[in-house]
Amino acid sequence: MDTNKLMSMYNSTFQPALTEGLYVTKMLSHEYVKNNENPYIKFTFEVVDTGRKLIENRFERGFGVLVSHLRQQLGRENEAVEPKKFFDELIANQTPIKIWVVKRTVNGYPRTNFNFLEPIKEEKPNTAVVDDSMTSPVTPA
Repeated sequence: MDTNKLMSMYNSTFQPALTEGLYVTKMLSHEYVKNNENPYIKFTFEVVDTGRKLIENRFERGFGVLVSHLRQQLGRENEAVEPKKFFDELIANQTPIKIWVVKRTVNGYPRTNFNFLEPIKEEKPNTAVVDDSMTSPVTPA
């Protein structure tokens, strides 16, 4: 184990759990993390109001979705972007980025997800009861 990382964790502050809802952030950094099994891009965001850091790791499968959703959120979906330059621009301009925190239970385990577009509200199922006794009986001919 990397003792420097352990010491860093030991001397850090563990934050309270995030609550569901909207957070306005700015991107602080993006970094390609080489990993033999599953490389990813590590993003660091900072909540504008509180200074709290949020870390989002995007693997190959979700990376394109993140780029697409950021472009939509910022009204840039109709222009070509090179991701590294796009992220550098967001950092340089301190562009406000909205992150919606959503909590779910998956396979019995709690998960906290970051969404870069407002989540679609789930509609409640129609629980109205239909009374079939009011229909006219069919009379054989």
